[in-house]
Amino acid sequence: KEDNNVVVDNVKNHALMPFVQLRNASSPERMFEAYLEANTEYIDWWYKNGDSGKQHYAVSYVD
Repeated sequence: KEDNNVVVDNVKNHALMPFVQLRNASSPERMFEAYLEANTEYIDWWYKNGDSGKQHYAVSYVD
């Protein structure tokens, strides 16, 4: 439902723009997204799809 989501403007490295977040996203989820955005020198992009669980995140990396 559209009113359950909000566009978050301060997210710049999400793979899909604009970044749309659930209004009732958990604190750990919001904190992790802030962490990803605060580390853009190490993270080119990240992706979140789905409403809960670590299986819905994608972060590309080179080992």
